[in-house]
Parts: sequence; C-alpha cells; structure tokens
Amino acid sequence: MELWFLAIILFFYGTINLIRLFFNCLERLSGRKNKLELQNIVDSLQDIKEIIESGLVPPDEKWMRLGSFQEPWGGLIQTTLSELRSQGAPVLPTVDRIKKLAQENIYFILNSQSKTAQALVQSLCCLFMTMLVGGGLYILMPGLEFYLTYWTIACFFSLFISSLGVFWLVSMSETASWGGVHLEYRSWILFSQCSGERLIAYIRSGMTPELAWCKSYSILLKENKRFAQVWGQSVWSEKEHHISKQKNKIDTTIVFVIKEMVKAFKKSIHLSLMDGSPCIEKIESALEVVAKEIKIQTEKEVSLLSSRALKPLFICVAPALMGLLIFGIYLNLVDLKI
Repeated sequence: MELWFLAIILFFYGTINLIRLFFNCLERLSGRKNKLELQNIVDSLQDIKEIIESGLVPPDEKWMRLGSFQEPWGGLIQTTLSELRSQGAPVLPTVDRIKKLAQENIYFILNSQSKTAQALVQSLCCLFMTMLVGGGLYILMPGLEFYLTYWTIACFFSLFISSLGVFWLVSMSETASWGGVHLEYRSWILFSQCSGERLIAYIRSGMTPELAWCKSYSILLKENKRFAQVWGQSVWSEKEHHISKQKNKIDTTIVFVIKEMVKAFKKSIHLSLMDGSPCIEKIESALEVVAKEIKIQTEKEVSLLSSRALKPLFICVAPALMGLLIFGIYLNLVDLKI
C-alpha cells in the first residue's frame, strides 16, 4: 500500500513538472518577456530623444534607467551613451540606431511568433487527441471496464509518448523562430549587433578605430566570452573561432555570417587606416547586411516548419494512438473469449 501511495505521488509530481516545462517552453517561444523588455527600451530611448530635441538636459534618473535593462542592452546603452557624453559627442544618432535595433528585434519576435502558431496548435491538439481517444474507446468498447487498470496504464503510457512528440514539436518551433541556430549560438545574434553599434558609437566619440575595437573587446569579454573569441582582441588579429563539425549546417551558416561581419568590420578599419576614408558607413552597411541575412534565414526555417512538424507526429503521436487502439481491441477480444 505504501508503494502504491508513493508511486501515485511521484506520478503527479512528474506530471506537474512536465506541464510546467511545457508552459515554460511556450512562454519562451512567445517571447513575452523579451517583447516587454524591448518595448521599455524603445520607450526610454524615445523619452531621452524628445527631451534632448526640446532643448533640455535629461535628468540623471533617465540615464540610470537605461543601464538597468537586461544584458546586452543595459551594458550597450550605458557604456556607449556614457562615453559619448563624456567626450562631448552627439548622442542622438546613437540613440536612434539603438532604438531602431530594438524595434527590429520586436518585429523579429512578433514575426516568428505568428508563423510558429500553427505548430503550437498542433502540439496542443496532440495532447487532447490522446486523451479523447482513450476516453472514447473506453465508452465504445464495453469490455474495457473489466480491465480498467490495464487500460489506465496504457492511456498514461500513450499520453507520455505523445508528450514526447509535443515537446519535440515545441523545440522545433523554438529553433525555427531563431533561424535554426543552436542554443549555444543564439546569443551571438544580438551580441554581434550590439557590439557593432558600440563600435560605431566609440568611433563617433572621437576614439581611434583600434582603441574603439579594443575597448569593445574588453566589454564583450565580460558579456560573452565565446563571441569575444570571434571578435578578437585586436583589429589586426585573424584568429578564427572553429566550429565543431558535429553542428548542423544551419548553425554553421548563421555563425559564418556573423564571422564574416566581424571580418568586414576589420577590413573597413584597415582601409580607413590606409587611405584615410571613414569606416563608420562601411560598418553600418555590414550590420544591415547581417540583419537581412538573419531575417532571410529565419523566414526560411519557419516556412519549412510545417513540413518538418510531420516527423514528431508520425514518430511519436501516431504510434501512440494506433497502439492504444490496437490494445483496446485486444482487451475487448479477450473479454469476448472469456
């Protein structure tokens, strides 16, 4: 009796954890927290811009609030704007670029969320379908009431197999919303853009490109060490961060685009030092190209999600439902023979 009681407690505990994990995946996929954070950043930067354009000086509370956002936004805004203010350089161009970057990320989240909604609906339907089939067969087949224990165990096992397919489908949706980027490389997308904006702000403040690059590296080393290896300690360093061959092609494509962006930054600075031409416009162009490439890759992955979603449905959900049906027919036949 004690073992049955312990088994029931562990079962409900595991079920609650699975449900909590599922809703955590949905919340992470919806990007609700990120959207609120980005919207607060846009509103704060808009307030700063309106105060400066009106001829007034923003109070210290406004500047301090900009550094309270999550990384890398808080560090990006605080370090770049503080450096510009201390050098007496214009602040509004950098404020506009950071605000535009935050607005593009909001659009990125909303676009991915709308295109992955179908996969989320499919995952929810899979769970309800398993429970509906189990209850429906129990009503339609009278012989199952004599094997209630076996049928209950079979229903929970079928629900477990279907849940694996659901989590697989949700994971595929989340990966597609990030353009197919592996989890350990997803932060590179935002850090690459923020680092580019920081580099532009430092150069506009009057720093030499070499010093601006080294200062960006020192800050990036505290924020993301792996991407700091790609960025490089010096603008003259050509060390590359090697990607494991075990990673899939999509990961390599995204990382390759980001690495090419860093190389473009360095080439722009090299040309600027050799012929004296400004490098800010070339760095801005490289940032725009990377943003377009990431957008194209994301749209491609999301468009393929509807066909890729069939894999967890056929591997997990369909065998669970067919197995439940066959087991129900078997129990019903056994009852008729008896």
